[in-house]
Amino acid sequence: MLLTDYIIKPIITEKSVSKKDTRVVAFEVALSSTKQHVSQALALLYKVKVGAVRVVVRKGKEKEKRTKRSACKAAR
Repeated sequence: MLLTDYIIKPIITEKSVSKKDTRVVAFEVALSSTKQHVSQALALLYKVKVGAVRVVVRKGKEKEKRTKRSACKAAR
């Protein structure tokens, strides 16, 4: 897997936009990624020095019609 495959998309919510002033940005990342993979991928894609990476695994939710959303991983 390439380093660029670990970052899926940025998470744009009201909370994440308000944290932009403190240089904290949230991304959805692959479930198989580690903190080191995320750090290296962000440094490669955005040409920045990454200070710290925090990762949260969000479980999928069941919808009303008995279907299930998939689980995802978020990194800040």
